Amino acid sequence: MTTTQNDVLPRVLLVINPESGVVEGTTRLRQYLKFFEAHNWPCQVFPTSEEADTVAVVRQAIDTGVDLVVVSGGDGTISQAVTALKGTGIPLGVLPAGTGNVMARDLGIPTNAEKALELLAGEHRLQSLDLMQVGDRCYALNVSIGFSATTMDSVEREQKKRLGFFAYILNGMVNLAGLRLHRIHLTVDDMVYQTRASEIMVGNTSLIGFKRMPRHLEILPDDGAVDVIIARALTLWDWVLVVGNFVLGIKSANPRFKTLTAQKRIQVNSLSSLTVQGDGDVIGHTPVEVQVLPGAVQVVVPGGGRNLVETLLKRTGLIRSDGDSK
Repeated sequence: MTTTQNDVLPRVLLVINPESGVVEGTTRLRQYLKFFEAHNWPCQVFPTSEEADTVAVVRQAIDTGVDLVVVSGGDGTISQAVTALKGTGIPLGVLPAGTGNVMARDLGIPTNAEKALELLAGEHRLQSLDLMQVGDRCYALNVSIGFSATTMDSVEREQKKRLGFFAYILNGMVNLAGLRLHRIHLTVDDMVYQTRASEIMVGNTSLIGFKRMPRHLEILPDDGAVDVIIARALTLWDWVLVVGNFVLGIKSANPRFKTLTAQKRIQVNSLSSLTVQGDGDVIGHTPVEVQVLPGAVQVVVPGGGRNLVETLLKRTGLIRSDGDSK
């Protein structure tokens, strides 16, 4: 049988978290399926749940030949997908539907569902994204130990649905009451540090979804390195100054934080057990080791002059790299 251009359409796995965001899961699903049907893209749907193994489902879909994995959910759902996608070359499409949508904002992916869908079929580029691996799981945004992880652990799902990002701020203010400095044994690549901190954050993208950061404080998701932030902030005013310094780029003026760069691994040990979170989900307690995985996954982002169908046609040889058909 001869393969034609009409036969080469992206086979899609749609991973949808029904509990994410404020728009009901069934409403989002109808919108997505209408889009894929209009473009004649075969689409397999997987709704996530606490019982299901999302990583295993995505890996199985990759083995059966999907061309694109699309995630509708928050940053935690995305981290499950990238765990399966790392090193495969299969691109990730993001339909933001979470509380913070930090990764989407950082990469310039539209938070509007219609525009995010149009990006998949329209002009875009594939951006390499570094990952951080802890045990068997990968994370795209950050892994943190201490104050922020404890705060995320205290936020309940209903709070997030009702209050959104404000739920984290509210619980963070409550948790400030018991905040203290902890003795930390920190290894960054081949360097060893003994320090006291209220928070250790390993960041791969901007901390809270700022699209632009001061150049010398910019945390890039595709530079083959992650930033290790040692925070000594204890009071609300301390944290206001830390965030303000990041936004304004006044790095040397604040003794409440220090930044290091890692390209291989980070190990954190603490005298007392501290909570660890990855991309918004609590994942355990110290000690913890984070491995840096440069360029491990490809994400569909705005820019460039390519689209997914054209990429598939080039892969099959139906059109040459100069765009001419055979």
